[in-house]
Amino acid sequence: MTDLLRIPPAVNLSFERLANQICEQAKLDYDTWHLHSHELVTHLQARWREGIEKGLSTDAAEERALTLFGKPSDVAKALRKPWLTRLLNYKRFRTERLLVFLAAYVFYAWMQVLDVHYRHHMDGAQIDVDKIMLPFTPQFFTEGMGVFFVGIATVLAVVAIQWKPIYTNQKLNQFLQIRYALLALVAFSLFELSVKPCALTLETFQKYESYLFYQGYCVLHILGVIFGWLGVACLAVELFGKPSHFRNQKLEAGPLKAT
Repeated sequence: MTDLLRIPPAVNLSFERLANQICEQAKLDYDTWHLHSHELVTHLQARWREGIEKGLSTDAAEERALTLFGKPSDVAKALRKPWLTRLLNYKRFRTERLLVFLAAYVFYAWMQVLDVHYRHHMDGAQIDVDKIMLPFTPQFFTEGMGVFFVGIATVLAVVAIQWKPIYTNQKLNQFLQIRYALLALVAFSLFELSVKPCALTLETFQKYESYLFYQGYCVLHILGVIFGWLGVACLAVELFGKPSHFRNQKLEAGPLKAT
């Protein structure tokens, strides 16, 4: 009989709000939000009905259900996945993946410029600042800060590739398929970010081994390699990967709306 007890709308709304709050704190993805929210609300409803069955009032049964439920922060912590798992698997983390890739490319560009200047300094050679720091030169995009702009261009290319034009003009839609040519830039950037930091690290370690630990260069290059691989993983998953949230596209409405 307890399953047939009608829950007052105000009580049910309170349970839904609490469930949504927990799902938000747990940083759940949109395709699992509804499922977990429904499970939490169902659990609270069951505890409320138990209280009514024990002769408690509506408010007392609600308070009892919330008390037995536990702290929302503890429940959210139990549901929350590790940050790296969320970064590489959740649809709602798309912006974060692109920002991590861009940050990794900035770090790589800075390490590239630092390596060039450091090597010139150690070799006693003059630095041609114009070739390295001024735009529209090959060295600017291979040894200067132009490497950073390649990262920005790659992020914009990914956004363009993922864009789905819905124009009524079919010829225009077909013409816009040319945007997939930007995959060449993406492939180049993935190769650069996965291989070049490793090459810089090996080259610097071999040539200036006696200076590395004194100046913290070892830590810098190791961080560059790790951060570079993380950036590559984020961009590869965003564009080519098939994590769980991309396979399940049925629930796209977002979280429950509690008003």
